[in-house]
Amino acid sequence: MTSPTVLLGSNAIFAANAGRVGDLDRRSAIDVTLRLRIGHHRRAPATGITAPAVIDAAQSDADISTVVSFAKMTGLTVVETDALRRRIVLRGDASAFAKAFAVRLGRFKHDGTTRRSYNGPITLNPVLAGVVQAVIGLEDARAVRTFFQRGTAATPMTALTPAALAAAYNFPPPPEGSGPSIAVIGFASEAPMADVEAHTKDRKTPLSVIETVKVCAPGEADAATDNDRDGLAAMLQVLGALAPEARLTVYLTAPTERGCVEALLAAVHAARPHDVICLGWGMAEERFTGPTVRTIDSILHDAATLGITVCAAAGDSGSAIEPGSDLAGVQYPGASPYVLACGGTAPGPGFGRWSESVWNEGPQGAAGGGGVSALAAVPPWQAESRTPLSVRTHRAGRGVPDVAAYAARQPGVS
Repeated sequence: MTSPTVLLGSNAIFAANAGRVGDLDRRSAIDVTLRLRIGHHRRAPATGITAPAVIDAAQSDADISTVVSFAKMTGLTVVETDALRRRIVLRGDASAFAKAFAVRLGRFKHDGTTRRSYNGPITLNPVLAGVVQAVIGLEDARAVRTFFQRGTAATPMTALTPAALAAAYNFPPPPEGSGPSIAVIGFASEAPMADVEAHTKDRKTPLSVIETVKVCAPGEADAATDNDRDGLAAMLQVLGALAPEARLTVYLTAPTERGCVEALLAAVHAARPHDVICLGWGMAEERFTGPTVRTIDSILHDAATLGITVCAAAGDSGSAIEPGSDLAGVQYPGASPYVLACGGTAPGPGFGRWSESVWNEGPQGAAGGGGVSALAAVPPWQAESRTPLSVRTHRAGRGVPDVAAYAARQPGVS
């Protein structure tokens, strides 16, 4: 008889440091995303990027049928199936999911915050082994934070403008004809259009066309904070000023593991393909479960093979896992080998000309994120860079960031 398969690294992150304070309401339904297998990787000689082996339509249909049959057997409802994105959404109560994946769901509390989480690793029934890559959404705790730092009030004469940054970096002029399609994934219940419109009016620049796509269900984005909203507004303001001809699409989601996965799937596999996807958020590598990292990496891998450039922030707390930590690390998904990791700099001693230096405001301030990944190996394009060993693992790894631009709070960007 075949034994159940434990999903490696699937123990809940929030529950690990929290105390169980009660059971879930039996009447409340939970939505969970299952990511299906994507096949073995093969290297594409033309690009050097490994591409997943194609799973034929018959095998894809068989995988979906397997999960659908299992869901019915365990009392779960199939909300959606998506063969292209290798995704199935299941809905059910705590007891049904506990039966399906051998976990004990409940309410857990840590630092005054109470969230849904679970005890024990996720276990796959033998019929799902080799078919299901990840089970995401059993925990609804915040998984990432927006990298956005507020500066002190500055006069219009001192704060930099997007136009000044464009001039400093020789940003190319708008192309003739239609502009690029740029997607932004952020955390808010509504797009901050009033802020964007006010910025374009103040700067006397044209207002970009912005489409909004809500990925999460109503109420799921309630965990978003003012910092999330303001960071999203700032990104849209800068993008609109630098590329007014671009078609901007904002994917609004929840700052949870499932919210991030659903938004990435929607953006990477959009009906109208994007040229660039911007991620101004992340969290330390070890703050994600193993299946979620493997799932996000596979989605970002899809983006690379589709020719989509994904720009991910490297963070604003130096090499600390989180503010106040002295354990060196890098932020994910910025550490993924399938993204362009973007770091930050500070003004340097230019003496009348543009120059930059390391962004580090000291122990109580912000600093550019960077370091060596503990998860990702050295990618081919860094083979000759002599990236140092990780100070945590003492092993070689993917160096972060790849590029950097002005980000310091002084004098700040208007």
